[in-house]
Amino acid sequence: MILSNELKQMINTGVQEHSAYLKNALVMLPKIVKFISLPCALNDTNLIINSMPNGETMRMSIIDTASVMCAVVVARRLKSDFVFVSALVDPMTIAYLTGAPLSISSTMSLIVAKTPEEMTFFDRLANIFGHYFFTIVFMQLPIPIAKFFYGQENSELFKPQENTLLFSNNHKLIDWPIARTHGLIDIGNLDEEDEVLTEKIDTKIKNFIDSNKFDGFIIFSMSTYTNDGELEHEIMGNFSSVFKKFPKIGFIWRINEIPEKFQAENIKVFKWIPQRTLFNHPKAMAVITHCGQNSFLEAVNAGLPIIGIPTMGDQFPNTQRAKYRQIGVGLSPNNLTETTIFDAIQKIQLDPNSKENMELHPIPNGGWNGDFDMDKKFWINLFSRLARD
Repeated sequence: MILSNELKQMINTGVQEHSAYLKNALVMLPKIVKFISLPCALNDTNLIINSMPNGETMRMSIIDTASVMCAVVVARRLKSDFVFVSALVDPMTIAYLTGAPLSISSTMSLIVAKTPEEMTFFDRLANIFGHYFFTIVFMQLPIPIAKFFYGQENSELFKPQENTLLFSNNHKLIDWPIARTHGLIDIGNLDEEDEVLTEKIDTKIKNFIDSNKFDGFIIFSMSTYTNDGELEHEIMGNFSSVFKKFPKIGFIWRINEIPEKFQAENIKVFKWIPQRTLFNHPKAMAVITHCGQNSFLEAVNAGLPIIGIPTMGDQFPNTQRAKYRQIGVGLSPNNLTETTIFDAIQKIQLDPNSKENMELHPIPNGGWNGDFDMDKKFWINLFSRLARD
């Protein structure tokens, strides 16, 4: 069979692109194994039982989806009911634990951050791999780990968990439609609004953002989880050079420090910032972020246009969500040149769609499931009755 040049190019591109997906998944694996096994350190559950007052028993356990089996075994040994909570929004994990069907070829995974209509045949193959990769890692791999810690004398401890309630740090109004069951409760953006808006701002930050020299300010804050926002020297210089080209915009840069030659009047460096409060400030114009789940939700809630620079995990799908909803743009961490950075800021500032769309997408505080704060007693009572082994 003779392949056309176009088809050969498509195959080569697909192989190169998806080998990168596989590499990212394998790089993440050692870290994943480390934290999924962490709850197994509680193999002496008598310590927990003895700490309970007046002989009371543990009635309810809240389990992170990233450590299912080890934590489930702990809950079972304590004879405790349990529910799940997911900080990382992985559709396959959520569907697996709540009993919902999932189209594994077209539903975006953490590995292939593309919308269904953008996916090629190779994307869909990689997407299937991505979903099953995380199912094996989060649901199957922990079983032998738990058996190693607890022994295999009681097989009842290791039986598959039944579907139960799952509280997800997500916002379904900006996600793609997926099949859902009543077991999935979205709790993204449940911050106390009054606390966010009244949180004290450091005097130096306040003086900078209130300055008449600037029409507004942009927040630049990368992940505190991976490398605490540190950047390579060249990339740091690229950002600094671009920021200097926007003298009427102040840039609040959350980073430990930058070289003196990169400093400027419109650049202010802080080791820590009250991020949610700054996002909701009337002079805030945009945020440059890694698009971690919390930063992403906080920006959308504040109606703040997003420049996403994803580097791992859920950051890629979140950046894609921002692009798809036209509330932000994305930059590749491997192509942070002065040109790409300048174009992204320019697009955010000049494109009326991003600002208009952000006004349409602020997250209601619990509004998709009713007011969570008012109904918290209802939910607590509900999962106390329904969460079961």
